[in-house]
Amino acid sequence: MLPRAIILAGGASTRFGTDKAVADVGGRTLTALCVSRLLDVFDRILVVAKNPDALGVEPSDRVRLVRDAVRIHAPLLGLFEGLRRSDRTLNYVVGCDMPGAVPDLIALQYRLARGRDCALRCDEVGRVQPFGGFYSKKALPVIERCVAEKRFKMTDMLSKLDARIIPFDTVARLDPDLRSFWNVNTPADLDRLPGLPGR
Repeated sequence: MLPRAIILAGGASTRFGTDKAVADVGGRTLTALCVSRLLDVFDRILVVAKNPDALGVEPSDRVRLVRDAVRIHAPLLGLFEGLRRSDRTLNYVVGCDMPGAVPDLIALQYRLARGRDCALRCDEVGRVQPFGGFYSKKALPVIERCVAEKRFKMTDMLSKLDARIIPFDTVARLDPDLRSFWNVNTPADLDRLPGLPGR
């Protein structure tokens, strides 16, 4: 198993209408579903949220809940808090709205992240996906500087990192169903996800 994953569950959920981190999926929350999927791949998981006690996720020796106390909703802040609190150098970082873990792709990203600030994927039009990839604690000084300067755009931060970017054709070879790109932004997105309990 790989060492660490960080799940970010502190978003504003503007398009979803309610807090999607606690959306019901077959009797458990979307965050709890992501935790269960990643526990098949990772030894331990950190879940970062504004209100982690409301996520329907039980802390254990393998699952740790981390409170992001900053009122601003920005993924960069969750990334900063998760990396800062992790005890491992390399950490797989994903949103709670991305339940499609693909072990073979994750294993490749882990290998490619060694010695780099991060290892991320491209989508079919070449856009770098900031989540569903590995970040190193080596990236913390850059992230901290962006936070201090209140520059919360992920693209601003990524432009300053030593990043290994995996092209889409490689991603598609390891993830032919494109499960790593599943993303829940609206209730309709949740209904369309294949293979989920109760769907």
